[in-house]
Amino acid sequence: MPIGDSGSSWKSSYLPLEHVLKTCGAKWNYESCGDVYGNGPADSYRIAGAAGTFGLIHPVSSHFCGSCNRLRLTADGNIKPCLYWSDEYNVRPLVGNDKAVQDLFYKALGSKPETHDMVKALKGQQIDGTPTLRHMSQIGG
Repeated sequence: MPIGDSGSSWKSSYLPLEHVLKTCGAKWNYESCGDVYGNGPADSYRIAGAAGTFGLIHPVSSHFCGSCNRLRLTADGNIKPCLYWSDEYNVRPLVGNDKAVQDLFYKALGSKPETHDMVKALKGQQIDGTPTLRHMSQIGG
């Protein structure tokens, strides 16, 4: 997921999901596992004869914002409603006040965006908000 980069260098190495699946299909016979409870936005697949499954998340070529059921709590105490945008809610000052923490989580849930602008960014179009400058390792992703 191309986050944490204020530039556009990710565009030169971006591969759409269709390319990844075509490459996998050239080497292995795989099938979709359908929706797997708990996998969130990942599409799950199984290689014929292999143990386990693999999941692919494709936030740019077919974003999943409308079905995203995730919040992130960062190591420095911020709730992020979306990995892409810079919006965060600091929960640390509220620790010990269960009602205030609960209210902040509900506020974060209510502010989950309907979409992100990665497709616009890929096409060089103007985006509507401020993407995060945090890298996944700083967010907990």
